[in-house]
Amino acid sequence: KSTLIKLLNGIIFPSEGHYLYKGHEITEKALKDRQFAKWFHQQMGYVFQNADTQLFCGSVEEEVAFGPIQMGLSEAEVRERTEDCLRLFGIEKLRERPPYHLSGGEKRKVSLACILSLNPEVLILDEPTTSLNNDEVEHLFQIIRRLKEKGTAFIFISHKMPEIFRIADRYTVLRNGEFIKSGKLSEITQEEVTGLMVGEKFSHQEIYQKRELGENVLELNGLSGHGFSNVNLTVKKGSIVGLTGLQGSGSSELLQGLFGAVTVTGGTLKVSGKECRIHSIQGAIDRKSTRL
Repeated sequence: KSTLIKLLNGIIFPSEGHYLYKGHEITEKALKDRQFAKWFHQQMGYVFQNADTQLFCGSVEEEVAFGPIQMGLSEAEVRERTEDCLRLFGIEKLRERPPYHLSGGEKRKVSLACILSLNPEVLILDEPTTSLNNDEVEHLFQIIRRLKEKGTAFIFISHKMPEIFRIADRYTVLRNGEFIKSGKLSEITQEEVTGLMVGEKFSHQEIYQKRELGENVLELNGLSGHGFSNVNLTVKKGSIVGLTGLQGSGSSELLQGLFGAVTVTGGTLKVSGKECRIHSIQGAIDRKSTRL
């Protein structure tokens, strides 16, 4: 999927076949024409999966205004379009903040606002709901539906079947770089799409088998560090414990703390009943608080 997006963006070019936009073949030679390239990239909007890591301006407002400025709009038009996009995503209060100080969800909304400031006719969204909570996802879908009514076309890329079936009209399945099938979502089920993706029959059959768990092998009591605080957690022998949360919630930092990559500043950590302090990755390995 990422390779296909790069092809649609003109970063790479097809080894076979043709790519047409509004009757114009998109080739390396065509995009060397500055006027054509400018027109094409204003028509096609892209939000890459890691777009929130590519913000570079000094403030959110400057980031959103950068595209309209490059388009050559007047100062008044730039200001109006920037304000509209900030308001659309509810980030007007963040206008003076540096992007790198924002949460994962806030960065994602800034990235989306930057793309919409260009007013593209086709918008390609690669995993756009990453780092967004349920309310923010619903808000994004409302924006997509509103733009769709105005004539904007979308390519929505996601692994989340419920989101695809909520927002999309048609589907295309790729597997191992090859086209598998496309059609109307109203004519297929989520299970059938998943089966096309993985290449085998998919079932929701319950496979969990209840089993007796052993003694505590890992105990956290009020564990704190950079990005996490006051975490209480017990892991028993033979159990599977899942940590979840949006980007920036602290789950990754907690695991890095157990691994010795992030300094633990408070609380206690016990391995097999014995309290230990982890100051380095090698120390974590020696204490058996982690396994590579």
